[in-house]
Amino acid sequence: MKAIVFDKIGSPSDVLRLADVPIPEVAEGEVLVKMIAASINPGDFLFIQNLYPDPKKPHFPGQIAGNHGAGIITKIGKNVSLKPGTLVAFSYYNTWAGYAAVPAEWLIPLPSDYPVEKAAQFVNLVTSWDFLDASQGSAGSMACADGRQLNYSDHGFAVRCAQKRECHFNDQARAEPNRSESLGSIGSDRTGEPRPNRR
Repeated sequence: MKAIVFDKIGSPSDVLRLADVPIPEVAEGEVLVKMIAASINPGDFLFIQNLYPDPKKPHFPGQIAGNHGAGIITKIGKNVSLKPGTLVAFSYYNTWAGYAAVPAEWLIPLPSDYPVEKAAQFVNLVTSWDFLDASQGSAGSMACADGRQLNYSDHGFAVRCAQKRECHFNDQARAEPNRSESLGSIGSDRTGEPRPNRR
């Protein structure tokens, strides 16, 4: 199968390469997922540069990049209750490839007609819900996010999660062209004055 791999720590533009690698075998408690979509997140680049805390570290040679995605279960190991053909989302390892072997406990089963583009970003939805939950956002309250800490996708999900709880959302946007207008268009109640990114 094709996969995007790296053999050393470094900038993604310098170390990533396309390679032919074997389709992984599944161990007990694992499933084989045929990848249909994999998102690209800031965390993926942190992983490639070895900036994640333990235990999430790359293993060489031939570490497959990518940490989040969605696909169809094609094979199951022993002691797995999920069935082949199930659409799943997950955050684990090795998603920038044709197939990934994933522990069943890391999988989120989804309806078969769930939109693929949303399934591949499911981790962003979880992050956003956790953000709102940690802020104790409730009906009538105000949640505030710093645009320098969440990416645009996370912000969009956070706004919608806030709307679900009838919670107001104030976004302190990055100093990027049209960012405040874009966030307002997806339902952010207010956006703060854009501020320069920290270097």
